[in-house]
Amino acid sequence: MNDRLSDYADKGEVMKVVAICLVILPLCACWTTGNGEKVGTIIKVADEGMFSTTHEFEIVRGGMAGGAGSFSITPACITVEEGNPQLEAIRDAFNKQIEVVVNYRQGA
Repeated sequence: MNDRLSDYADKGEVMKVVAICLVILPLCACWTTGNGEKVGTIIKVADEGMFSTTHEFEIVRGGMAGGAGSFSITPACITVEEGNPQLEAIRDAFNKQIEVVVNYRQGA
């Protein structure tokens, strides 16, 4: 077994593997694929996660304030991580059905 390892080291195979890993690893990183702004009313609040809690919100344009209004076709799903300082403000906007402006970043 030791003979095999020394053969690879002598031929520079280890350096090739390291070089390939250095090229491939950055391609596996999390990329931002878009960002923007969404305006609407929060219609769903959920605390989810088995290992770390995230707070999931759905936001739609429009709302049913006072029993009148309409909804957009597709809600936007927003994830807020635990410890975000704006978490209480988001929950307050949900409870009061206040229209909010959300700046978002999409990742791949």
